[in-house]
Amino acid sequence: YGNDVKQAILPPNTTYQIDFSLPTGWLTLNPTSLYSRLYRTEEEHQNLNLNNQGGLAVNYQFLITVQNPSWAHLAPQFQAPQPLVPEGPAQLATDARGLNLPAPRPAAPMAAGAVIQSWATGLTLPWGTGFDQIGDRVWASNPAAGGGDDKDHEYEPNGTKTMRTVNATFGGSWAADLAFDPLNNKLWQVNVGGDNCIYEIDPTVPAATGQKICYGATTSERGLAYDPMTDTFFVGGWNTQTIRRFDRSGTVVASKNVGLGISGLAYNPATDHLFVMTNAAPNLVYVLDVGNDFNVLGSFGIAGFGDYSGAGLEFDCSGALWAANQTDGKMYQVESGETGTCPWAGGPPWLQLTPTSGSVGPYSSSLVDAHFIADGADRWGTYQAKIMTMHDSATPVPDVNVCFIKAFDDVPVGHWADKFIHAVAGARIAPGVGGNFRPEDPMTRGNMARWLLLGRYGNTYSPPVCQPIFADVDCDTTPNADWIVDLYNKGITAGCGTNPLRFCPDQIVTRRQMAIFLLKAKEPAGYTPPACTGTMFGDVDCS
Repeated sequence: YGNDVKQAILPPNTTYQIDFSLPTGWLTLNPTSLYSRLYRTEEEHQNLNLNNQGGLAVNYQFLITVQNPSWAHLAPQFQAPQPLVPEGPAQLATDARGLNLPAPRPAAPMAAGAVIQSWATGLTLPWGTGFDQIGDRVWASNPAAGGGDDKDHEYEPNGTKTMRTVNATFGGSWAADLAFDPLNNKLWQVNVGGDNCIYEIDPTVPAATGQKICYGATTSERGLAYDPMTDTFFVGGWNTQTIRRFDRSGTVVASKNVGLGISGLAYNPATDHLFVMTNAAPNLVYVLDVGNDFNVLGSFGIAGFGDYSGAGLEFDCSGALWAANQTDGKMYQVESGETGTCPWAGGPPWLQLTPTSGSVGPYSSSLVDAHFIADGADRWGTYQAKIMTMHDSATPVPDVNVCFIKAFDDVPVGHWADKFIHAVAGARIAPGVGGNFRPEDPMTRGNMARWLLLGRYGNTYSPPVCQPIFADVDCDTTPNADWIVDLYNKGITAGCGTNPLRFCPDQIVTRRQMAIFLLKAKEPAGYTPPACTGTMFGDVDCS
């Protein structure tokens, strides 16, 4: 350094304190919650205040995640699927070659799979595939089980290595597929073997956080996908050929044996479609309809994917799929035929923020317009969303929780059932009629059958086709016939009369009957309530 630095002689074994300060941005946002209740054609503007209390400018961008009113099966399913592959080294392998798994089911060909681009990863065995939908980066694992370095590697979408890596060693044999959680800006990865849990990775550091979710797996899985609308995960592998859906607590809320040698998963919340990369011969991608019991919609191949090439799978925000090819060592971007894979990226049509990005100068403030539009909502009821702020300041900015109600014309403010009515409508259980809810209308047994099953199994649930059971329920002409018969087959109703068996679909449901129906729908089969004691209700005598 020549003469630019003066030499200082300091006594050894002495502590020195040097006080200094560096300018930084310090962004705050208020309020941290927004509420709007509008009738049709109405609009409302509210302000969000951005305040930079620091000495450097802060760049920001808003992302809005909408909580989808659909949800998974509410009954925890504790029975773990039985592995098709015996315990041993074969169960932990990086491909399914030689396992003699059942042949995959035939499926209608789909117009998807065209290769947009592919590039060499430079990895020994590219496997797990993740896409940081906020940072716009591709991640690929390189397990030592296949000769790699047990690290996840980050790439630009054009294949350029960023040289950022994460140690993907979670105490199992190796780490498989990844999935991105935009609600928390984190990646999750499957641990193959060991505890068979999924592990959280912070791509901004980048490093594993030490957080994990265990869902009771007794055998190793491979593929992973995430649903930001319900905050649930999908996991599956070729050892069980079963898709399991579980929440953040690890509770399994749905499971289905789909008969596929699963290696990778990718989920589109806009269509409720789950894309399954197989590791099989031939090596196809299958599309499952989650809302219709994971039924197969079709399949397609990807040029360059030979037998047993399949590994991880993930969506980017354009609707394209990213897939690692463990045979040729390349990463592929392919067309899926779908859009809406990042519903939080553009925001909902009923809430518009202006501006959606910008910069706040040192020690200054900025106003953001939150514009609520009733007719931007496609149905009546309650909507919930979260506004996340991506920024380059040093301190965290709390999310803004949003509650919006598109109100029914006949449900005024102050109605005793206001919040319940709009919640059940927003959940797409009871959509109302022409902008009215008709809160004073009586409930028939036929309508109740539909409401109960939608409430119990989720608003995407569809009952089996009606088969004649009740003498007063015609499968072709009786409204809600499919739902009525399904209610009987599920043991929730025994009908209203015998010889012949009747349901009485047009009969009004009494409050005492509703108590039975609700408990039978909610509780496990065979539920019996405790014996009636005391005098809680003046008009209910236990005897």
